[in-house]
Amino acid sequence: MVWSEEEILGYKLVRRKELGPTYATAGIGIDEPERRAEYLSEKLNLTLTDHDVIMRTASKEGKAKALKMLEDMAIEVFF
Repeated sequence: MVWSEEEILGYKLVRRKELGPTYATAGIGIDEPERRAEYLSEKLNLTLTDHDVIMRTASKEGKAKALKMLEDMAIEVFF
């Protein structure tokens, strides 16, 4: 999914800053939310149900909200 500039700006407002070092280590910048979502999806080993919930959220509430959900999950797992 390609993100629009508006979606990227929306993500920047809600992102989990705690994950900044994790993304930096993986070489993923703040302007690459799509890569961040892919990275977290791989690292979290999402179940089919998790994936479905994330995709439904992206469809209904926007990609920024869905990525925020992934980041919230990552905080619980990584920290």
